[in-house]
Amino acid sequence: MKKIILLMSVLVAVKMNAKSRSEMIRQDLSKLGVSQEIIVKTIELDKEIPNVVSEPDREKVKNLALKIEELLKKNEKNFVLSENLINIYNALGKSDAEKLNNLKRYEKYNPYEVSKLFFSNMYYSNKGDTAAFDKNYEKLKKEYPDYLITRIAVTYAIGEDAIWNVLKTDEKAALASLNSIMKMCDDKTKTEESHISDEQAWAYKLTMGWFAISFYLNENRTQDAIDFYYENFEGKNKPSEEILYYNRYQNWYIKSELAKANKNNFYNNKKIFQKNLDKIRMLD
Repeated sequence: MKKIILLMSVLVAVKMNAKSRSEMIRQDLSKLGVSQEIIVKTIELDKEIPNVVSEPDREKVKNLALKIEELLKKNEKNFVLSENLINIYNALGKSDAEKLNNLKRYEKYNPYEVSKLFFSNMYYSNKGDTAAFDKNYEKLKKEYPDYLITRIAVTYAIGEDAIWNVLKTDEKAALASLNSIMKMCDDKTKTEESHISDEQAWAYKLTMGWFAISFYLNENRTQDAIDFYYENFEGKNKPSEEILYYNRYQNWYIKSELAKANKNNFYNNKKIFQKNLDKIRMLD
């Protein structure tokens, strides 16, 4: 159960009135003079990026990379595509040189420092470049200490093992910290400040929630895990269909883990089993 869902840090710039991922892309690329035709195609391709990590067919991922590469050739200012390519290259195990070329373009044309610092931080983490990671990480904490994206970066740096240890020794304090970040993910002022779309905000919220859910499952506390998920991600806190679609694979993974843990109730208490199944809502 110590598998952790780490999100691709797909962060883009946005005006304070923009919310969705597509709105962000349209506004950012328009300001850079990218044509509407390219923007529309970028939005279409970007919707496939959340599938990359979980897609078992590597040929599909390779074909997606080829489409993005061809579109990027039409305007190198399209930093959204450069960012997407790095994520795909990570999944495909491409060389550092290929990733670095796209990182340079991403940093050159993305005008928002907080986005660049976070994404570059993830890049250096994946690369294993400790010196560059530490430099970016410290700069992010120093210049944007109270930003949502900084809280997320710090939590990633702490890691699952350390978070689980705190949950074991002081569950109340650990949950308070995770819940405060999840609350920030629901705060439009905080998400816009860090240039995070509604879809990405919910994705990060899922990741923070997974730290607690996976801990409960590992401790065989199935009911706590299911209740935590339901209270934070279903019912009154269930997001729009657009957000759910963008996060469908990550959300499905969490639900499937909860459903597997819940199956024991089928034999022990079918009433609880059905009640929990309704909370998980596997078919939604």
